[in-house]
Amino acid sequence: MPSAAEPVTLTRYYLSSLTVPAATFMHVVRRHWGIEHHLHWVLDVVLGEDQSRKRAEQAAANYAAIRQLVLRLLQALPERISFQHKQNPCALSDEHRHRCLQF
Repeated sequence: MPSAAEPVTLTRYYLSSLTVPAATFMHVVRRHWGIEHHLHWVLDVVLGEDQSRKRAEQAAANYAAIRQLVLRLLQALPERISFQHKQNPCALSDEHRHRCLQF
């Protein structure tokens, strides 16, 4: 494994019908991964979406909608702290949970 001081070059291959300059394509790809890391990562890791075993009828869709609502409510809070640090007080305090829902 290379040390932290050694540069590492990775090659990625993409198939696309998009005909744009390489710099524009790079921007599109980075933007896609930005969405993945900022939205889906939070849903998967902080809100446990991947661990959910809801499969019956509409249960999975209903819980996904609730997770999306919780994510939006936590994003709306003005504190500049992690989602987990925003989520934990809601689980422990009715007053804090009420404040989050009023925001």
